[in-house]
Amino acid sequence: MKYIVMECHFSYAVLLDENGKFLKAANRGYQVGQTVYDPVLVGDYQYRHRPPVLRIIGRIVGLLLLIIAIFLCVRYCNSDEPAASTKAPAASSPTVSGQVTISQDDARAIAIRHAGVAADGVVFESIELDTDDGRYVYELDFTVGSMEYEYEIDANTGTVLNFKSEPID
Repeated sequence: MKYIVMECHFSYAVLLDENGKFLKAANRGYQVGQTVYDPVLVGDYQYRHRPPVLRIIGRIVGLLLLIIAIFLCVRYCNSDEPAASTKAPAASSPTVSGQVTISQDDARAIAIRHAGVAADGVVFESIELDTDDGRYVYELDFTVGSMEYEYEIDANTGTVLNFKSEPID
């Protein structure tokens, strides 16, 4: 009987016989598409395809996941503005719904004073209002000369919660 090699793996190959049945045989250096006449068959191997119902269900689930991903991307990825809960207040507005009592300018001044640097050499990279453990904090990043500073300041009390400085590479 003739067999055609359909798949090759390290230790076995999947063969197709003349009757259209798939068989598993020891791989003796076969190549896909090769015709084999005397294979060493290994057990009773049936090459199975998923039933049509499972293929349809898989396609439906995949389509639903794609629709959800597109919806989330349109909803959140194309927005130029941050969500309302993460918006930082304007520099002239010292409070956000009564929760923040220190303005961005005050937070900048506190960080500069704490770092012990002259205000005229400071370049602010970013300043963001965020929440940390249920309280509002300003996160500031700035550079002075060859040093980089990161500060976290409580937006209600002006307390420096965390700071780090390191030389710029």
